[in-house]
Amino acid sequence: ADHTVDYSDLEITSFPKSLYNISHKFSLGSEAAYDVLSMRFDPEDNFVAASCSDSVIRIFNTTTGKMDFHIGVPSTSSQGKSASSCLRWKPFSYLSKTKNVLLAVYPDGTIHHYHPGSGKSLSTLSEENEILACD
Repeated sequence: ADHTVDYSDLEITSFPKSLYNISHKFSLGSEAAYDVLSMRFDPEDNFVAASCSDSVIRIFNTTTGKMDFHIGVPSTSSQGKSASSCLRWKPFSYLSKTKNVLLAVYPDGTIHHYHPGSGKSLSTLSEENEILACD
């Protein structure tokens, strides 16, 4: 059996560069007084959440580049709440009543579920061990 494919009738065209030239620019501010420890885009790419070294989670609108929401108050003392070590957005589900839920884990072993739009903590769990990452 012959398994040869004839490509002689195949026409190859090139697309104008403007159709595939993608440029993505996003800045969290050039004069920021904090370091970003973890970043995560939401499932629909509308927002990016940034865990910052001043213990605040900032949520930026990916279209405008402006901060739409923030969770927490900047910690000015060494005894303040530690910054989140990792962020994850909860995937959208038709069975869920709440959309845009953000999971934040902290080195002190706490896990928070936040609703960024309202700024509320939906639930908090505690572990005895440090939590530095989440999948």
